[in-house]
Amino acid sequence: MTSIFGLNFGLNFLLSGSLQFMWGTINTLQLSVGVGLVELNMPSNTKMLTTTLIGITTFDFMKADDVSETLFEFTPEMDEPFNDNFDKLDYSTHAAIVNLGSAYYILVALGMIALVKLQFKLLSHCTKKSPRM
Repeated sequence: MTSIFGLNFGLNFLLSGSLQFMWGTINTLQLSVGVGLVELNMPSNTKMLTTTLIGITTFDFMKADDVSETLFEFTPEMDEPFNDNFDKLDYSTHAAIVNLGSAYYILVALGMIALVKLQFKLLSHCTKKSPRM
């Protein structure tokens, strides 16, 4: 299911599909998956579809659980989910870093890239040559 969605996303992007439509679709999927966190009686096929779509809606295409466990220490009480609904939707801990998955590392990388860009910009201002007369 994930590969089909990724292929569809890529083809729509390459074929000049409306980006606004695609982001609207992803937003709708995120909202529909989030309904599973509320105590509602849903049919089993809906629950199965929700668990399938959770990887797509969270943009968690590479599993970062092993990296998080290596870099950070989590207390045992943080390893428990808030309730069963959170556990079923892959929010299996109180630790936000683990729940964010690869999105956390993407945000950290973007922050580091922004800092490096800022340093290069400041360095370029300091090293500008003065005009000769």
